[in-house]
Formats: sequence, structure tokens, C-alpha cells
Amino acid sequence: MAFANSSSLLLNPNQGSPNLLSGKVEFFNYGYNMSMPTAACFTILFALSMLIHLFQAIKSKYYFLLWTLVLGTFIEMLGWACRAWSASSTRWAEEAGGYWNSSDDAFLAQITTLIIAPAFLQASLYILFGRIVGRLGPAFCRLSPRDYTWIFVSGDFVSLCIQGVGGGVASTATDEDGANQGARIMVGGVIVQMVVMVGFSALFVEFVWRYLIDRPVDQVHPFAWSRKAREVVAVDKTFAVRTFTISTTNEKRARLMLGALAGATFMIFIRSIYRTVELLDGWTGPIITNQTLFGVLDGGMIIIAVVLLNVLHPIFLLKEYAPQTVLSSELELSQYKE
Repeated sequence: MAFANSSSLLLNPNQGSPNLLSGKVEFFNYGYNMSMPTAACFTILFALSMLIHLFQAIKSKYYFLLWTLVLGTFIEMLGWACRAWSASSTRWAEEAGGYWNSSDDAFLAQITTLIIAPAFLQASLYILFGRIVGRLGPAFCRLSPRDYTWIFVSGDFVSLCIQGVGGGVASTATDEDGANQGARIMVGGVIVQMVVMVGFSALFVEFVWRYLIDRPVDQVHPFAWSRKAREVVAVDKTFAVRTFTISTTNEKRARLMLGALAGATFMIFIRSIYRTVELLDGWTGPIITNQTLFGVLDGGMIIIAVVLLNVLHPIFLLKEYAPQTVLSSELELSQYKE
């Protein structure tokens, strides 16, 4: 799947020659001349971040990061390596008046890899937040740590599947209509991912707010749907509250980890908005054919997210400290379970 786009440039035999029929420099696939320095730089940055994440995941024994954060960063590296491949394979084709062409295989591979990679990164954030909730206090959240994993990671997986299907349809399309259909499917997957992120962010913000003002969730609230969450409630003679004895240092580390998750989620959300608008604009629109926008709003946002998690990693910030449960009455919690 490849479509030509034109840009009015002066004739420069060292960088590109114009089409003999249109008089404009025409590029196939991307609509612009792929920058090798940009693609190579992002490939190297993602490779370095991935290797550091691999070491950190093994060292910290947070093995779930291998199939989320490490894998996602690896896929990002592959995607940008394919863009570097496109740059190195650019050749002048004499057909139809002449245009600049690059490897179709590289173009198709980067479409799929760069659209699905952030889903793996986001999954790691959902799981990490569940771990933080378990340490700072489930009483301040409507979901248990385990709930965060299966609800949000499941939603992330659904978005990943939709995006993968869309990427496959676009990659195998033989005409522009088929490619646009694939783009619409990919947009659907990105939108699902954004909806999941918004739901996650709402609970994230509520948890931070309640934690900072020391206000546990009122478990008789109709929206407190989690069984695990309903076990821990405001202090009175009827309910129980769970308090945590943690050191000031560990609390500061957990807060820094929360900041890292918030920052990384924000970066991925910006990228998702950009990719949605980009794909809706079409394969030859002014957004998708703007290389600078792609570098800043896709590659730039994701590299900030993964490097932020390199620096503020659980290996440094999530030290083990045990919760201590205190009951405000002698009533059994079992009578409040579903």
C-alpha cells in the first residue's frame, strides 16, 4: 500500500528531482523524503531505553515489565528502525514521469509497529498503579489493586487487537479505499485506548486527591463497586479502615512513582490524540505527510514517556513496606462482602 504525494521544491539533484510531468518533487509512501538522522536517532534512543528497562526489570524482579514496558519499547525501536530502512532504500523511479520511492516492506512494517507499541507501555502503567494503590492504601480507591490489572489491561488488550487488525488491513490494501478502511479501524482502536486511559485517569486523580486529604472512599457510595474496596471503609463503629505504617522516605518515593505514571500517561495520551487526527485526515493529508509533526508528537512523546520511566523506575521508588490493618470495631468484614 503506497500513495504518492507532491511538494513544491526546487530542483536539487543531490536530494531529489522533480516529476517530469508535474514539475514537482513526488514521494511515494510517506509523502516526504524520510530523514535518516531522525529515524536513526530515535532507533538508538529506544534501543538504549529498552536495554536499560530490560536490566531494571530483571534486577527489580518486576517481571511483568518484560512483556509490557520492555516489549513496547522494543517494538518502538523496530518501528523507527523500519523508518531508517525506508530512508536508506529511497531511490529514484522513472515510471510516470519519475518519483522518489522507498521500500514498501519497511513502510508497511512501521505502520503496524508504531501504532501498537504504546498499548504495551500503557499496560505497564496500569499494573504499576495497582501496586502503588496496594502500598499507599486501597481505602482511598474504588478498585482493588488486582481490579486495576484485569479491567484496564483487558481494555488495553482490546484496543491493541483492534489497532493490530487495522494495521493489517492497511498494510495489505491494494488501493486507497482499502487503506482508508484500515486507517478507520486503527482509529477505532486508538479511541478505545483513549477511553480506557480517561477512565484510568479519573480513578487515578480521585485516588491521589483522597490520599492527600486522608479521606477514604465512603464504601456505602453506590459507585464503590469493587468487592475488595468495600472491605475498607471510613472509620466508625460499623466499618473498618486500613492504615499503613510507612516511612517518610518510602512515601516520597511512592509519590514520585505516581508522578512518573501521570507524566507517562499524559505523553501517551497526547500521542494518541495526534494519531487519531492524523489517521482521520487520510493517507495523503497535510498531517500524515508532515514529518516534523510525526517526530515530535509520536516519537517525541513516547521517548519522553519511556525515559521518564527509566529515571523514575520501580527499582528505585517502590521499596517494600507492609500494610498494617486496624479494625475500628469487632464486626466481621465478611458481613459486608458480596
